[in-house]
Amino acid sequence: MAKRAYVCTFSGAAFDSLSARQRRDYGEVKAAVLVDGRFSAFDATSTAALARIFDRMERDHEVVMDHGQSYPWIGVAPASTRTDGGEA
Repeated sequence: MAKRAYVCTFSGAAFDSLSARQRRDYGEVKAAVLVDGRFSAFDATSTAALARIFDRMERDHEVVMDHGQSYPWIGVAPASTRTDGGEA
């Protein structure tokens, strides 16, 4: 009987397409998750480099994060799309 491995990923298509080198670049990761519109807490903590990048993104005034989504998802949108009148 053949053995099979299934890889489960929790990120989106743009994030998944990033190379290992690109996943260490803030601008590349930011652009990818903004395209995907969300990211997984699992992906955000999968490496120390990604943890630092997502921590920095949390403080980025150009990004709005939505922590109200179902676990493990965190929504991401450009601050320019914010419609509630609040500051990003």
